[in-house]
Amino acid sequence: MTSLGTLSYAFSRSIKTMCKSFFSSLYLSINCRTKKIASMVDLPGMNPNWFWDTLVNLLRRCSITLSQSFIIWLISLIPR
Repeated sequence: MTSLGTLSYAFSRSIKTMCKSFFSSLYLSINCRTKKIASMVDLPGMNPNWFWDTLVNLLRRCSITLSQSFIIWLISLIPR
């Protein structure tokens, strides 16, 4: 092989590699733009009713816990 042929072969391999990496990065960037990677979570300060929402959720959880505890307590009172 001549030196010109070697340079030409090396050049074509280099161009081929650059094209592959270019199209791979292009595909990846398009794919990342169209896919939903993460969802936004609102901060409490962004919701004006965050206090009442939090209070209602807390009361709901307490109510569920107390009702389950009460049911267990009632079951324990039943003689066996």
